[in-house]
Amino acid sequence: LPGIQGEPVYSICTGDSEIIVGTETGVFLSTDYGDLWTKIDPQLPPREYDPYAHSIVRDGRYLIVGFAEPDVYMSSDNGQSWTMAGIQPGPRTTPYAIAAEGNWVIGGNIGEDLYQSTDSGKSWTQVDSIFGGESVSISDSFGVAETLSAIFISTTRGSKWKNVYSIASRFTGQGATAISGGGLLAVISVG
Repeated sequence: LPGIQGEPVYSICTGDSEIIVGTETGVFLSTDYGDLWTKIDPQLPPREYDPYAHSIVRDGRYLIVGFAEPDVYMSSDNGQSWTMAGIQPGPRTTPYAIAAEGNWVIGGNIGEDLYQSTDSGKSWTQVDSIFGGESVSISDSFGVAETLSAIFISTTRGSKWKNVYSIASRFTGQGATAISGGGLLAVISVG
């Protein structure tokens, strides 16, 4: 990316000719397949370190970005203006993984809480039965949350969650979930 060579890209979101990336120094948008880039960060409060953008999703109407510690921010105009989602951060960070489809948004954090919104981020509730959310996915009314110790699914747009796979011990590797065509893929790499 011009101006940020060598900087890691933590998240990426695409649509039509747009590419949106989250880096250590913020969020960047390209509307021409990556030739030109514009920084589209919300105005974040000052801090001692860069609030890297570790999760970016688009639900059709909103661009949703999870930053390390400040909060989750939402934009309905491609990053020209931003609204803080109002998720109360835990002791570590705000949601590390975010998924959205329609009005349903899920935000989870490794070893902490899973939050969800059913009104496009206007209000948030903590999912009591799930501790953490390293990876989250949504497709139609089907949601998946992978934690450090289990995989949970909801077939009711988040009103009920069920543990479908328990991991024998807390692992320290990486995980990913994806939903496609009614099928679920969960990948866990222990390391």
